[in-house]
This record gives sequence, structure tokens and C-alpha cells, in this order.
Amino acid sequence: MNNNEKVLPPHASTSTLSNEFASFFDHKIKSIYQSFDNDASDLNIVDPLPRESPSCTFANFDLLSETDVLEAITKSPSKSCILDPVPTWFLKQNVQSFLPIITNIINESLSTGVFPQCLKSAIITPIIKKASLNPNDMKNYRPVSNIPFLSKLIEKQAVKMVNAHVVKNNLDEELQSAYKPAHSTETALLKVKADMMSSLSQHKGVFLVLLDLSSAFDTVNHNLLIDRMESELGLKDCVLNWFKSYLSGRTSRVCIDGILSESTKLVFGVPQGSVVGPSAFTFYTLPLGRVIQSYGLSYHMYADDVQLYTSFDPKDPNSIASELSKLSSCIDNIRDWMHANLLKLNDDKTEFFVATSPHLKRKMPPVLLRVGDKCIVPSDTIRNLGVVFDSQMSMSQHIKSLCTSLTFQLRNITRIRRFLDLDTCHLVIRALVLSRLDYGNGLLLGSNKTDIRRLQRMQNWAAKLVCQAPKYDHATPHLRRLHWLPVELRITFKVLVVVFKCLGHTAPAYLADGFSLYRPGRMGLRSASDTTLLTEHSARKTLKSVDDKSFFHAAPRIWNTLPVMIRSSTTLRIFKKNLKTYLYSLL
Repeated sequence: MNNNEKVLPPHASTSTLSNEFASFFDHKIKSIYQSFDNDASDLNIVDPLPRESPSCTFANFDLLSETDVLEAITKSPSKSCILDPVPTWFLKQNVQSFLPIITNIINESLSTGVFPQCLKSAIITPIIKKASLNPNDMKNYRPVSNIPFLSKLIEKQAVKMVNAHVVKNNLDEELQSAYKPAHSTETALLKVKADMMSSLSQHKGVFLVLLDLSSAFDTVNHNLLIDRMESELGLKDCVLNWFKSYLSGRTSRVCIDGILSESTKLVFGVPQGSVVGPSAFTFYTLPLGRVIQSYGLSYHMYADDVQLYTSFDPKDPNSIASELSKLSSCIDNIRDWMHANLLKLNDDKTEFFVATSPHLKRKMPPVLLRVGDKCIVPSDTIRNLGVVFDSQMSMSQHIKSLCTSLTFQLRNITRIRRFLDLDTCHLVIRALVLSRLDYGNGLLLGSNKTDIRRLQRMQNWAAKLVCQAPKYDHATPHLRRLHWLPVELRITFKVLVVVFKCLGHTAPAYLADGFSLYRPGRMGLRSASDTTLLTEHSARKTLKSVDDKSFFHAAPRIWNTLPVMIRSSTTLRIFKKNLKTYLYSLL
């Protein structure tokens, strides 16, 4: 259990506290709805943007075989809900006995377009958002839903088929990276940083704005969602009826220490702990990209996190004023669109950031971004999807923050190391240290050697901690014993794996489109089949020091230095194995 789940406000009675939380969460959403000055129970809002009705439709689900259901059960996590009649682990151990019944229930739901009423209840656990927040204030808690295992099984099959229809017909938002295969926060950040570095290399600056939504998942209007699924995705008949049935009549109860609150009806929103909820939210916000595109701004979305960015000439006051005005107008339009769709933009948490070289920054006049009735001063650093950007995009501040976090974790593990055997300590280090060290490390390509050495010291400490080596031992033998690549090669490994996925069409299109294979003018040359990438040799005057940190500029050069045998690997598993062996040979 997450330690944050144990943090609760002072209470005399668990029963009273669970009911207070249930009332608070319910009142919070109703208050947001009241702020829209609309009758949320009877809305008929016309989308402010014109829609293009899809030529393809999806009216009926395919039925599943017992083999399909068995595979789904086997691959599902063993997490249980207190509403489950039997624990998930018990169901898996006796799956052959339950399989015909479960298959029949799933197929009955999918074929009739009716979601079982008994599976429409969710159990909510209040989890504090950050350990540093005041535990006595309920607004600092996030409602996390847990739903019955069988509900998730049915949802997973329905969403899987709808997503296949969406991808096949190119109906999704390309620059939405949440809840999609091969997409992640890291791929989103690689794209955003690459675009920003491209502007910086041309002696330009970049304005970046991060928008924040209040309780986005919880304020989704069901009528608008169903309308959007029909008009944007072409869902019809049984499939559309299934989603209508799924959303109607839902309830939730807060659970604290096994004590349940009174049941609350869910008139709005999609459950965050469900399988349908995340995909439904991305369907709900499909038109938002078109709002931003109408202003000619660059953007990227990850669930309810929206980031807008645009380049400008730091030496031209007119360029600065024009791009700031464009950003302000776009944000105003986004707010109007969200208001019409019953989503609330949180102006107080909107962040503004300016990236440019120190030399050009000194020549810029002070800038302010108008957001609603407020003017926002740009921050020196900004945390974007867990990664810290600094104004020069050097990643130094991110590395500094990361080292602070790693030091905290390593000191805590050091205190308990004598109670752990080697394998257990290795697992703890991988979970708490290496996972942090590797997250977003593709963004560190071309970083300052001094900063990389700081991270290497963290990894050396971790290796010696696992091996119980003296403090002043040389770390290299311990890294080899654990089969850990040094930090710089871990960065190279991550970048090359992403490139391989791009060439194999298993990476997001917004990354894959940035690479082109070299095609010789003459046919039959050996170079025609060695997967060499084109490298950019631009005639324009660019900053090479910035290009070296850009994913689309630097990655092809590194890729082309690999032996042809590795570049020509047929599967990702083989590529990773050969690549790691090759990188070890460079030590």
C-alpha cells in the first residue's frame, strides 16, 4: 500500500470521516458546475468548432472466445476490489472453472449494449496529493477509484475494440500522448524539447505555457461525451448504447479502513480508476487541438495537461508582442471552449516560461503573459511532466533536482542496508534509484559533462551500496558485476532504442516523422539496405552546440555510428541485447 494512503485528517469516527470525504468530493464537483452558470442536468451545448463527421462507423462489438478472455485475465493485474465476490488471485488460480461464466457475461454485455448495473459502483480511497501538503485539509486529497475486476475485464475489451477503430481510421489526436500504445510522457517531452531546441538553434526564443485543469475527469458531461463519440468517432447503435449504459446510474462510496460511506450518485465525470475513463476523457477533448491549431501555435497534450509553445525573435519587440498576444488570445479561446464543455481552466496554476540564450535574454524587454484578468511573470524554471526545464534548456536544473531526490533515497536505503540481502537491495535500488535515473534520460542527450558526472556519482553510490563495497572503492567493477551501463551510455541506449522504434513504426508518428532513411541515387548499392539515417546539414546559420542537444539532430548521427548488424536487428528484444553488448565493448 502506498504510504500516502495512510495519511488522513484527525477524526473521531472512521464512519464519520468516510461520509465527510464523500460529501466533500461530491460538493467539489457540484461547485465547479455551479460556476458555469448552467443547469448541468439539462445541457444542449453546441460545439463552437465545426465538425467533420467521420465516413467510417463502428456499430457492433466482436464477440470473444474463451481463449481471448483467458488471455485478458492472465495479463490483468491481480489487484482486487472489496466489491469482488472472490479475490482476483483466487479467480486466477481457478480460472478454468470461472471462464465459461465470465466469457458469457462479457459477450452478453457487448452484444446487447448493456453494462451490468451491479458493476457500476466504485470504491474511492482518498490519497493525499503530496506528502508535504496539510493532511487536515480535504482539498489536498485525490479521490482514487477502485472498481470490480469483472468490470475492468468488460471495459478493457470494449475500449480495445473502440481504440482499434479510432487508430485504423486516424480519428485520434496525434499530439495527445496519454493512454495510447507506444506513447508516454517521455515521448511527449522528447517532441516538445526537440521543437524548442530547433528554435533555439536558429537564434530564436520560445514561449512555453502549461495549462492546468481543475478535476478534469470528474466534470466530464455524459451527454456531451456521448455526442462527441458519435460525431467525432462514428460510434453507433450497440457500441454507443454500451457507453450510454456504462455512464448511467453509476455510484461511488468512500472507503477508509474498511468502513464505507453512504452511496453517492455520479451524475458527472468518468471514474479515474476505470479502463473507460482515461480513453473517454481523450475522446471528450478531441476538438481542443483544433482550437489551438487555429492560432498557429505548437502544442502537446498528456491527458488533462496542455502545453502551448511558440518561437519568437528576441531582438524584435514586435515579434515578442505578437506571439504573446497570440498566446493570450488562444488561452482565452481555450477557456471559452472548456467553459462550453464544462471543464474548468485553473488560471492560478497556469505557468509561463521563456527559453532563450543568456546573450539574447539580456536584450529582451521584460515580458508578461495575460491570462484572464491576471498577468503572469515567466518562471526561471518549469516542471513539465516530471522534468525540470531551465531557461537555456541545458537540463542542469533537472539534474540538480534529480541528484537531490536520489541522495534522499540512497541515504534512506543506506540506513537499512544491513537488514537486506543483495537481491532485495538490488530490487529496492532499481525501484527507487535507477527508475528515477532513467526517467526522461533521453532528454539529457548532449548535456554538460560536469552534470553527467554528478549523475554518475549517484549511480556509483548505488552500485557500491548494493555490493556493500567501501566508500572509496572504484565503482567500475561493481557496475560490471551488476551489469549496469554507466549514465552516459544509458542515455545513448535510451535514444537509440527510441530511434529503432521510430524506424520500426512502433513509436509515435510525431517522433517517427523526424527521421528519414538514406536512399542512394544508384540502385543495388550495399548502402541501400543498411538503415543509414539522413543527418541534417542545414544551410541556415544554426548553433551547433544547441543542435547537439536536439533529439532529431543528434540521434541520427549516433545511430549511424552503430555497426550495420545491430541497426539491422529484426526485433526490439534482439536490438536491445546486441546494443547493450556493443555499448559494454566501448568501456
